[in-house]
Amino acid sequence: MSPQVLRWYVDGVQFFTVTQNQVGSYWSNMTSHEGYFILLNVAMGGAFPNGVAGYSTPTSGTRSGVPMLVDYVAVYTKGGGSTPTAGPSSPAPTSGSGTRSAYSTIQAESYNAQSGIVPGSDQIGYIAGGDWARYDNVDFGGTSPKDFLARVSSGAASGVSGTVEVRIDSLAGAPIGSFSLANTGGWSSFREVPGNVSAVTGKHTVFLTFASGQPADFVNVDWLVFRK
Repeated sequence: MSPQVLRWYVDGVQFFTVTQNQVGSYWSNMTSHEGYFILLNVAMGGAFPNGVAGYSTPTSGTRSGVPMLVDYVAVYTKGGGSTPTAGPSSPAPTSGSGTRSAYSTIQAESYNAQSGIVPGSDQIGYIAGGDWARYDNVDFGGTSPKDFLARVSSGAASGVSGTVEVRIDSLAGAPIGSFSLANTGGWSSFREVPGNVSAVTGKHTVFLTFASGQPADFVNVDWLVFRK
């Protein structure tokens, strides 16, 4: 049997791994019990930040009293041959094929087609006016949503903004919902923004389109979901 592994990710990018073989008997001490917790810590000095930075910390440029901001924390588990499943604090991924429920989280990078967008491991980015992403077979059922919610970020320059729009079945159709967005504090500073939508039921192709009066990129998108 392959050794068990713990992997750490930040925004979908793996940055640290520990295997069962590396720690020997400590592994069973760590995993042979129920009840775990996640410690989120701001370290201003010591072996850990020194080892990551490659020099002694804190430095003269270190400022105390700055709060740590955490967007979300997710824990994934994987059984033999199964697909990893996210804990309740993380939006559940959806398949890039087959029928999607409009009322389950649609990961932005799971599009069926796109134009002008740069995909990441867990988001889409470098999005400007005229870009779009298409999501096929989105099922709204017999109940129309009251609005939609998208997790977005923007590091756009001052004066640069745009609109995130939802269209149904055709890029040429009028948007059924939208919201405007300007700088959120940085390209990694995500926030969840709602937008009202017109009545829609049944199964449709959903287009996420983007409009802006400037040619510059103005938004990254992590996920979207419709709400009843």
